[in-house]
Amino acid sequence: MDDNGSKIRIDISTGSGWAAIVLICMGVVMFVDNLGLVPFAHLGAYWPVAISAYGAVLLSRARTSSGKVWPVTMIAIGILLTLGNLGILHVNMGSLWPLFLVAAGASMLLKPPRERFRQRSMYFTAGSESNTRFNGNILYENAVFSGVKRRVDSATFEGADLNCSFGEIKIDLRGATISTPNRQAIIETNASFGAIKLRIPETWKVVIESAAIFGACEDKSVPPRPVPGVDPPTLIIRGNAAFGAVEIEN
Repeated sequence: MDDNGSKIRIDISTGSGWAAIVLICMGVVMFVDNLGLVPFAHLGAYWPVAISAYGAVLLSRARTSSGKVWPVTMIAIGILLTLGNLGILHVNMGSLWPLFLVAAGASMLLKPPRERFRQRSMYFTAGSESNTRFNGNILYENAVFSGVKRRVDSATFEGADLNCSFGEIKIDLRGATISTPNRQAIIETNASFGAIKLRIPETWKVVIESAAIFGACEDKSVPPRPVPGVDPPTLIIRGNAAFGAVEIEN
């Protein structure tokens, strides 16, 4: 209970909630180990198990094959680092970094073929500054060791699929309109060693359902002030940010 006597609720339904639990448990175990209260083993060698545990949580929440790549990578890295700490294998984080390149490529290849290739089938002019890749009302952008900057003025925007590896994607949606029956648009993000930055209209509401793996997914937008009885358009952010960032602002 807090100072006002109300009950304190702890939310572990999100990836960040589970990450907090893992960090707390890891800190308690390592503290007890440092005090020498556990005589049979050096528990500090097992800290990478926390990485595997967090990966397992994310894996249980993954909806697609491409979304399972980074959680599986985390599980593998945690196991390998633990074996390295125990002296069973000669591995450390410096020798494992190429796995992030493998994971970034695999997550892109495991996109369903209709999503990987249909981005080339249609071009939609979005404003006077750029040609933006659309299929129907869905935007598709990939940035690998490069940068992409787009402005979208679509009056029938339904969502996007954005993949960024060692680069940056900037999408300006302030001229777009969500006109789906449920007034929702979904953006799938995959930021690995890169950044995806979105600018949205002030009238949109943001719901984040993505997971950050040694990265961040942050909503910096100011919540809208809707008309009473009218729900504002909702932008749902899904996907992963692995050693990268996803930022939303208005």
